[in-house]
Amino acid sequence: MKLVVVIPAYNAARHIAGVLERVAKLRFCGLERVLVVDDGSRDATAQLVEQTSGFGSLVELVRRPKNGGYGAAMKDGLAEAVEMERSDDRDRH
Repeated sequence: MKLVVVIPAYNAARHIAGVLERVAKLRFCGLERVLVVDDGSRDATAQLVEQTSGFGSLVELVRRPKNGGYGAAMKDGLAEAVEMERSDDRDRH
């Protein structure tokens, strides 16, 4: 099992870079991926996540077309994390 952090983000452009920097420090604890779920933001949240550098393939963006709230964003992020794990398992076999 892999350590994946899911970050729901709605209009979080002001804070997302700092959050990603802090979370990326967990790499040394076995962090495999960070999934940022843009929950229909109207600001530059998604663009800033896409432009992150220095994280390699650690950070991935999941986009929701419209705001569905924290719970919906978490559900989508967790579903994406499970699908990634299953895909990785299939690739290994």
